[in-house]
Amino acid sequence: FSKADFDRPTDTFSGGWQMRLALAKLLLGEPGLLLLDEPTNHLDLEARNWLEEYLNQYPRAVILVSHDRFFLDAVVTRIADLSLRTLTDYVGNYSQYLVAHEARMDALRKAKREQDEEVARVKMFIDRFRYQATKAAQVQSRIKLLEKVVPIDVPAERKKIHFDFPTAGKSGRTVLELKHVRKAYGELVVLKDIDLHIERGDRIALVGVNGAGKSTLMRLLSGEEEPDSGTRTEGHHVVMQYFAQDEATRMDPVPTVYETLSSGSPMDMVPAIRNILGGFLFTGDDVYKKVRVLSGGERTRLAVARMLLRPSNTLLLDEPTNHLDLDSKEVLLDALVDYGGTLIFVSHDRYFVERLATKIVEVGNGGILVYPGTYAEFLWHKEHPDMPASPAKTAPATRSTTPPKPGAQGTAAKGAAGSAKAEATGASATASPVASAALSREDKKRIEAEARRKARADQARRTQVAELEAKIAAIEQEMRDLEQTMSADGFYGDRAAAQPIIDRHQALMWEVGDLMGQWEALQEHASES
Repeated sequence: FSKADFDRPTDTFSGGWQMRLALAKLLLGEPGLLLLDEPTNHLDLEARNWLEEYLNQYPRAVILVSHDRFFLDAVVTRIADLSLRTLTDYVGNYSQYLVAHEARMDALRKAKREQDEEVARVKMFIDRFRYQATKAAQVQSRIKLLEKVVPIDVPAERKKIHFDFPTAGKSGRTVLELKHVRKAYGELVVLKDIDLHIERGDRIALVGVNGAGKSTLMRLLSGEEEPDSGTRTEGHHVVMQYFAQDEATRMDPVPTVYETLSSGSPMDMVPAIRNILGGFLFTGDDVYKKVRVLSGGERTRLAVARMLLRPSNTLLLDEPTNHLDLDSKEVLLDALVDYGGTLIFVSHDRYFVERLATKIVEVGNGGILVYPGTYAEFLWHKEHPDMPASPAKTAPATRSTTPPKPGAQGTAAKGAAGSAKAEATGASATASPVASAALSREDKKRIEAEARRKARADQARRTQVAELEAKIAAIEQEMRDLEQTMSADGFYGDRAAAQPIIDRHQALMWEVGDLMGQWEALQEHASES
């Protein structure tokens, strides 16, 4: 809250900000027991990080419900699992709970199987000797034994959403580009003079405080809103799916679940509708429910299922995990990790962001900051703005479909090679007074000549790398210009005029591929030496 907010009536704030206000009022009271039901809902990542640190230092008891796995891992020390009308207590955070819970379920299922087998044997004995007088006493004792047996209840295995995104043809190298974009609502300027270039294979997380303009930027990227000024350019062969923050509420409440998916679906996807619905936990008569009777989580699952009916090579997701439980989040996350296209998303789930993002775009104060790295590296960079590079990666490994960029990874490789060289030089300088006494004049000359030769080779290699990077940048710019021309309306109408441009673009793709191979070979040679 800014100082200008202090005198505003509370009913003038949005629902998310009113929730922040209620949470702040509760925390200021410092009660002996904090009961928090989904406290991270409507909180941005920065606020979640702050709340996480606050609760870690809170000296009294806290009981909370949350579907944010990272938040649970960072805050809680015990998990109370509620199933079969029973609370089971586990010591540890959420990740430790998963291991302990699975071990307990395995033991419970084994005990259940053994009990069922024993009961079956007893029943078989009773049925076999029920009418034999000589076995009457034994039969009666076994009947009494069965009456005393307390059946072991095993919770049903948690249902999971299993799906893979349908594949689509590759888009052009440039997917989306914003140049000098401005967007305002009345006197409120949300974005001003924004430049953003998105390439095929990028996995971008938009981060920033609530109200910074993340959803506005998503709407501009999707084409749902037009910028007040500036241009939005969509690349070649881009097949886009946009999942809005309010996607679940946009659905018509009148049709049934099945009708919602069947209406407007391609004919070849109609046979798959029941399978998709089953994958999203809509089974049996659930498919005939009206949309208006669905819960928020069910509507969200239905909205995601609707999105899956058409293949895409570019996904724009604005808070796709809202109202999803932990299991559904995990399966959606696994599918997105395997997604082969371009991904731009907004999420306030730290675990979700760290698993997916390989590039961070921070939105705030009307502008954006593009950081080529994971969210953990981005946070480290913000905490150490004067440091040249982030430390070893601490975020979970994420598959990237983007080739290494000369400007980013090349610089890092050169920095690493330079550091190794400096360390080696320092070690040599330290050892030289001792070693020089034992070396002959000829040996010294030979070592000095070898050092000069290596220095010249390193300098030549650095010069060659710089020239390659300049060539690659120039060719990629020419390719972007050609792709902009190729994406214009009517370009393919005149085949004779279009073919030379297509051939030139193809030749440039081969050329930049060869140059990238040379650049990578030089970087690998530098790191080895």
